[in-house]
Amino acid sequence: MEIKVDGHLFLMVYPDHYRNTAELITKTEMMVDYAADSHDLIIDLDKVDFTQMRKQSEYDNLARTNLDAKTATVKFQPFLSKIYKISYSADVLCYLHDALGNEIDMRGKIPDIKVTQALMDADEFVFRQACRALSFWNAGDKNGKYRAVVAMSQGEISKNDFIKRIKKIIREENAVASWISIKLTETTISTMNSVAERNIKMLGDMKSSIIVDKFGSGYGDLDRILSLPVSQINIDIDILRLAFESEKMRIVAQGIVNLFHDISIFVCATDIETENDKKMAEELGCDYLIGDYMGVPMADSSYVKFIDAYFEEN
Repeated sequence: MEIKVDGHLFLMVYPDHYRNTAELITKTEMMVDYAADSHDLIIDLDKVDFTQMRKQSEYDNLARTNLDAKTATVKFQPFLSKIYKISYSADVLCYLHDALGNEIDMRGKIPDIKVTQALMDADEFVFRQACRALSFWNAGDKNGKYRAVVAMSQGEISKNDFIKRIKKIIREENAVASWISIKLTETTISTMNSVAERNIKMLGDMKSSIIVDKFGSGYGDLDRILSLPVSQINIDIDILRLAFESEKMRIVAQGIVNLFHDISIFVCATDIETENDKKMAEELGCDYLIGDYMGVPMADSSYVKFIDAYFEEN
């Protein structure tokens, strides 16, 4: 007979880890959630980022409040194309509002792997809003020129009914799957389960492509990436900046761009914030550039006017 015992051990010391009973209860609850996702039997509390965990909890509550009150909004950030200088594609981003009405940019605030139900619901909200906008802009043309990129969390794409819900939204909004690309981080793809992998391949069958975000920022599984319907790689901004400072890193960055070009995958430089970022991305031969330096996120009506004005003037 075999007996398997599952458990975790962590020790809280007063006053290093808590200063009162309320803080002890709060941190204990946080540690229970943390332990559920940890592979370590013994957890060193001094290495746990409680501040980040608290922020994630606050964003979760904020997302639920915004979704229930219908105050969450989406904005569209244009891509710069190497060929046309601008394209009809946009990154679709979620913005929440706090109790004072201040707008909160959610970029970089959602973890790659552990995501709550409220944040997953926010993913679905953004996807629906993108479908609705594209349906209006493309006016029923299945080959319409406007396209969108929507980020998804690992939790969302790992659901058994993910494809069913995506198809339902597309149908209800009179959109076309090929209009939308799903953006997943390198870490999400490399650590996802078999359900998520199946869902991604089914998206490919629907003619919806996959964009790998933050490539080079974490643990990557190139074999898995190449087995999926990936159309574009977003190279991490840190790689560009290191390439600007070091000739050796420039060779590495150039090798990454050449590797994906050789297998017909586009390369995009993201989070472009300075002229140096832009210059390095162009010198490496990136197909697309995106970032606040190239164009800030804007409301749907402003985005269309921005794109139309650009092509009319050029």
